[in-house]
Amino acid sequence: MYRIAILISSRKGGHKFPAEAIARFISSHYKDVEIKLYNLLDIIPLANFLDKIGRWGDLNLRAFWRTGYSQLSKGNPLYASLFKYFIATIFANKSSERKIKNKIGRIDLILSFQPEVNVIGKWLKRWFGVPLYTMIMDYSSHIGWSDESVDHYYVVNEIVHKQLIEYDVPEEKIEISGAPPQSGFEEMLKTPIPLQRKKLNLVEDLPTVLVMAGYLGKMVDYEGIIKALSGCKKRIQILVVVGRNYPLYQKLQELKIPDVHPFYNVPSIHEVMWPADLVISKPGGMVIADALSLGKPMVLIDPKAGSLQERIFAEHIEKQGAGIHLRSASEVKETIERLFEEPALLKKMSDIALNLGLKNRQAAERIAQGVVDKIRAKRRI
Repeated sequence: MYRIAILISSRKGGHKFPAEAIARFISSHYKDVEIKLYNLLDIIPLANFLDKIGRWGDLNLRAFWRTGYSQLSKGNPLYASLFKYFIATIFANKSSERKIKNKIGRIDLILSFQPEVNVIGKWLKRWFGVPLYTMIMDYSSHIGWSDESVDHYYVVNEIVHKQLIEYDVPEEKIEISGAPPQSGFEEMLKTPIPLQRKKLNLVEDLPTVLVMAGYLGKMVDYEGIIKALSGCKKRIQILVVVGRNYPLYQKLQELKIPDVHPFYNVPSIHEVMWPADLVISKPGGMVIADALSLGKPMVLIDPKAGSLQERIFAEHIEKQGAGIHLRSASEVKETIERLFEEPALLKKMSDIALNLGLKNRQAAERIAQGVVDKIRAKRRI
């Protein structure tokens, strides 16, 4: 039996969900492979504590966070050195080594979904003696992802491919795979949209908008967006996925706003994304991957946090014609009214999204095949 360890170091869904999608695909298609997902934050208590501080800083020290990401994306050697030194200090010590090795055990390959994992790649390879592959879900990268220890990179598009080359990653190590969406989208694509709306107790022929803000559900102005949509000329039904933000879910349940349908901690986003005519969200890599896979136009709003990379993602999607990039919720009403008044434009955006999502729909299979071929070949040597 071959064993693969998927490593992440985040509480957010943008890395967790694609990692789970790959794990599910391999488990269901390769019976000789055991694959497990490990979150380093669950193994190293200090890392978990610092992650909480980091998420607070992301929301409250936006300028600082954006500056850091900007410098990393430019390949600033000082920022890169500080970033890598900080991560190595946490994870690459004797105590962390013992905890990580005891938790993971014997493996044949590591598949990373996080730059922090890549930073300690040379230590991981020394501890386990296996290849290190990585999947970059982001639609724009930074130098923290690049490391000599990484044997192969899967990236979502040509932009990240070009960036890695600029960070001195050999081109032969980089493969444009697309971004694996959450599992379940294949079945959704075969389901008539009115039928899926009926399953969710929605009006089958009413314009429908999905509002979401990431796994933690705190990164957009939900109330401002709902208020703007409720004031549109046309009647619109609004699906609100609050992630793990239970207080907001409870509040929406109690308010019972007409045509507003809240959803908490949805296990598969496709069930509520497929019935929507368009998606309003912060521009996270995972929501973009899912929306493109289902051919859903996007209205992407700058997040509350200092996530400069997500603003770059939004600009990329807008340039390609699959979405519209907004700075704040105050622009939502006018934008949504225009889109529903111009069905030809909405249809064009949908077609572009579906076409851009082709690689995403094939990504899980492509990545799975690549890593399994690698470990089988390695064992034969």
